[in-house]
Amino acid sequence: MSSQQRLFDVEPPNWSRLTPLRVEGAATPSATGEVEVATDGGTLRVTMLECGVRLRIGPAARDYGILADPASTAPLRAEFSTSNDETVVRARTATGSLIELRIGHAPLHFELRRDGRLVQCSPGDGHFVRRF
Repeated sequence: MSSQQRLFDVEPPNWSRLTPLRVEGAATPSATGEVEVATDGGTLRVTMLECGVRLRIGPAARDYGILADPASTAPLRAEFSTSNDETVVRARTATGSLIELRIGHAPLHFELRRDGRLVQCSPGDGHFVRRF
């Protein structure tokens, strides 16, 4: 077997060995229009956009321009609330659609809805052992 073949022979991670992240405090607004949520793995930054939601965790990094349309990357004005169990972030698009992100605290998981319709959520299809 060549070294090139071994380079791409990657075993899947043992997900059960990884400690799930947990939210450690109330959400706060940032100067850039994002909502910041402290976790034990770093700050989770939530940006509500016309096209959906952008989630980033850890130290701030430069923007690589993946979202190329400046209008689509301008953050929407978000409202948020935090309870012991979850943080809810909501924003309205220019067309009046309601985008809602629910972030569960322990363990960290999410559910994204647009106008009440589920768009994306944390995996729960059996590929991962953990269920929420």
